[in-house]
Amino acid sequence: MTDQNDPVEKALRKTQLTPFWRDTFRTAIEGTTPDEGVLIWSLGGASFAVRTPEAMVYLDPFFGGPPPDSEIELFRTTAIPIDPCRIGLADAVFISHEHYDHCHPDSLLMMADGTDASFYGPASAVKLMRQYGLPNDRIRELKPGDRTIVKDVAVTAWPAYDPIEPDAVTYVIEAGGVTLFFAGDSAAGPAFREIAAAKALDIAMLAFGRTWYMGEAEMLDAAAALNPKLLLPYHWELWRGHTGDPLELGRLVERNKPKFEVCLLLLGDHLHYRPGGRFTKGE
Repeated sequence: MTDQNDPVEKALRKTQLTPFWRDTFRTAIEGTTPDEGVLIWSLGGASFAVRTPEAMVYLDPFFGGPPPDSEIELFRTTAIPIDPCRIGLADAVFISHEHYDHCHPDSLLMMADGTDASFYGPASAVKLMRQYGLPNDRIRELKPGDRTIVKDVAVTAWPAYDPIEPDAVTYVIEAGGVTLFFAGDSAAGPAFREIAAAKALDIAMLAFGRTWYMGEAEMLDAAAALNPKLLLPYHWELWRGHTGDPLELGRLVERNKPKFEVCLLLLGDHLHYRPGGRFTKGE
């Protein structure tokens, strides 16, 4: 029988009840600035922190569990790496669409309290952010064709093709001499080839999985339309029952030999992409 008053036992119980990683992960992100290019940290699902030489930008930050009022049972398969109430550095937050794991009330409210970030998104996400109680003067609506600049980061909104969120947008982000595309949950559509014609993409960030997302082959076709140097897949590991198959993805890449490279990040991994196509992956 364990001694409930033993300090080690107390510490273990406290650790087990804490849903977030140790805060050293967040401090590592906030304390690391690339000298060139962009540094992309995987935060699970479609959530990323993007560091540039001058700015910290978050994409679809989600530090929560399943929606409490969901009509279907959802189980998060990855840990929650950051306690959002501890986030102290963010210049901008870009939301692709209104879904709970992309426009999460608790994450956004805590980030608004702890940082001076502005919050960007399509009309449906903007409506939700106002309902959540985010400061109205820090919310910015973006529709396809709109462009905004945050320090050394230029972001342009493009159309999205999400069958269960018609108001969604995608983003082309230019920073540190690198151009990347972030799709949210979007499948491929006519604008993908327009984006490829307008911008020479270094990185295409695309979602794959089951049910709500593109399959492995569909994602590779979507990436081919965007014509990036590197494909960065995501969302495949977040929800049990909706996960993708990284082994199948590897088989398809080996068989089809696409013109772009493919890099798969696990939760907490980071990618440092430099101008000219040089990149390194770290844990």
